Amino acid sequence: MQSIIDKALKKTGHQNVADRFFREKYEAIQKVDDQEKTGKSVVFFSLDAENNAVVRTGTDYIPGMIRSAGGEYAFSDLTNKKKDSHSPTVSINFEKFYETAKDADILLVNTTIEGDIGSIADLEAENKLFGDFRAVQNGEVYETSADIYQSVDKSDEIITDMHRIFTGEKPEKYFKRLS
Repeated sequence: MQSIIDKALKKTGHQNVADRFFREKYEAIQKVDDQEKTGKSVVFFSLDAENNAVVRTGTDYIPGMIRSAGGEYAFSDLTNKKKDSHSPTVSINFEKFYETAKDADILLVNTTIEGDIGSIADLEAENKLFGDFRAVQNGEVYETSADIYQSVDKSDEIITDMHRIFTGEKPEKYFKRLS
């Protein structure tokens, strides 16, 4: 696949532009990645129609972004048990989710599929047990922007936004704090 891309870039004369773009993104990500880790435990999840939690496997790129931003992904040991599945997500019942996520410092709610949550009260309306979560009690709950998955060329900005959250700053674009 890479040779096809290289050939296309050479034919169009954009190899230098592509190289510069990737180098700039890599350097921006590396700048955040090189900062001291916060030690904050982070959960990235959504809720499905059955009120199960859908979380990313530990080897997925989202947990990688969390680690680059200075956080620790709470489900880092999670793998997809389905042998033929290459899905980076796993649906787990709320009880199992609760076991791991209740003590997390930060919740990142993926609202790209189910839609905006709106508030912490709305999240608790989905399941009253959210009221027991440390992140909910401390107001450290954020929802994703609707375009987060359409912004792959903005990975450096997403990681920087995560880093802002993990260091107590306000995110700029890809996350919104719920109140």
